[in-house]
Amino acid sequence: MRKIPPVVRSLFCFCLALVLSLSPLAQSAFGSAAAYTYEPEKRAVVVVDKADFRTHVVQVQADGLPHVVFSAANAHARAGYETPAGRFEVLRPVLDPYWRNPWTNQLFAPYSRDQGNPMGVAAITISSGVALHGTNSPQSIGTRASHGCIRHQNRDILRIIHLVIPGTVVYVFEQIDESALSFAQLVAADFDWENSRLFQELNKPSSQADSPQRGDSGSLEVNVD
Repeated sequence: MRKIPPVVRSLFCFCLALVLSLSPLAQSAFGSAAAYTYEPEKRAVVVVDKADFRTHVVQVQADGLPHVVFSAANAHARAGYETPAGRFEVLRPVLDPYWRNPWTNQLFAPYSRDQGNPMGVAAITISSGVALHGTNSPQSIGTRASHGCIRHQNRDILRIIHLVIPGTVVYVFEQIDESALSFAQLVAADFDWENSRLFQELNKPSSQADSPQRGDSGSLEVNVD
């Protein structure tokens, strides 16, 4: 019988662990991050699963594999609008942001003063032009409800914003279980996990970044909600 090369076995174990950890069957185990703990000295990656309406924060743990350390329900674009899928980066995490309505030009004060602000208590702009943010419509979470942004319950975005920094990688997938090959491709065509981009991103030392900024008199640079 032909032996399977060790690097291929390692790749298989990595992909299996990642897909299982992000699958709906694992939600009860990982939703509260009870099994794995966020480690501030390590870099995190955010994975958004549009089909399952979940946002995951992933870190490499002691076993050398990526695991979900925090998971929360989300809402994304309603019919006729789009939440872009792909690989993006965090631009600016903002606590209690102002928001300017792109259709009316109305400036909303931070949610702590104006609960009509659809950004809720915090927003994380990413390089796709949308944001991960809180909400003034908690009943919309778990549905297609936004104009493109990725909404979360306010308590959840307050957790997420303290797990990311500018430059944190954000993967937005249409559906995780149909995207397993995409993760394998990130491991590189030669199946060299330790030289892959995802491995390097997850294993970078976390920089001593400033805390998320509080909202100021300027508007948040997001064109949708």
